[in-house]
Amino acid sequence: MKKLLLAPLVIMVLLASGCVVPGTDIDIPFLPNIFGPKTIEYPNDVIVIKNLKAIPSNVIPGQTIRVSAYIQNIGNDAVPQQDVFSGKEIEVQLYDYCQGMFTIQKTICNGQETQNTNSKNTCTIKTLYPSQVVPVEWVLKANKGTPLKTSCDIKIYAKYPYQTKSITSVTFINYEEMQRLMNEGKFKQITSYITEGFGPVKPYLLVEDKQPIPVQRENDKTVFSLQIKNKGSGFVSYLDDSGKKDFQILILPDDIDFTQPGANGNKNLAENLKKCKNDKAEDGLPIINKQTPKIICDNIPVPKVVPKQTTIHITTSVKYAYEFRKSVKVTVEPKT
Repeated sequence: MKKLLLAPLVIMVLLASGCVVPGTDIDIPFLPNIFGPKTIEYPNDVIVIKNLKAIPSNVIPGQTIRVSAYIQNIGNDAVPQQDVFSGKEIEVQLYDYCQGMFTIQKTICNGQETQNTNSKNTCTIKTLYPSQVVPVEWVLKANKGTPLKTSCDIKIYAKYPYQTKSITSVTFINYEEMQRLMNEGKFKQITSYITEGFGPVKPYLLVEDKQPIPVQRENDKTVFSLQIKNKGSGFVSYLDDSGKKDFQILILPDDIDFTQPGANGNKNLAENLKKCKNDKAEDGLPIINKQTPKIICDNIPVPKVVPKQTTIHITTSVKYAYEFRKSVKVTVEPKT
């Protein structure tokens, strides 16, 4: 009976350990690549709205209330990233305050009343440093024309520009070297290492070929796929009007980039991926169910010369604007 119980336990250990028997270099040939790439992912949300309150939450017509929010940077760098978004700002807006029920009296940003009378519902923050918190307040007045008890969900958003980067490794092997390792029983399939940086919108560049990818001829090709996913708690917005089309937010080709350290000549996978991205996402990529359609780049030339085995790292970056939203309920109740 004990032997029967040990069998599934051994299988579970093998599955948990990947494609190698624990404590040895023995491959498990029937379990190649079933776990996909090894991925390290950093936190998603960067700018959040904390402690949104309305005081008081029950008012009579003619009474004023204070809606207060705390905007915090929980990321690891300043927002906006000045090396990417010079001159851009964080926008905090009271975008729904049940007009007709309430009138905005003033907006107070970090203790200072906004001077722009045309934007009483908006607060702009030039820079928010890691862990920094900025208070924002709106003073509203309940209009006297409300005849019956009525509730309103007052809604705000914090919109900010951001760039998220990811790094994907891709490994090539000289065909003769692969044959030698196979003859010696030492050939192993491997997977990419992927690091996803801070930010709610993450680019996923995947190697669709089995690795290491054999290189035999100069015209050999390999296959990549690219997908952008919204992993945060908010909504993708647009950096400017060019990113909004037919009520659909788009990730534009210019907002996606690839770089490759030390790239030269035909070894430059990044340049070929740029061309594929520009051709296949010419009109932009829509966000549907928190992700874009997957782009397949199936005609990417491999390096012409691979001395034994070579690992190349490709950095993928995506620029976007993001909205974090929150609401609080307020009730207006006339005196009886």
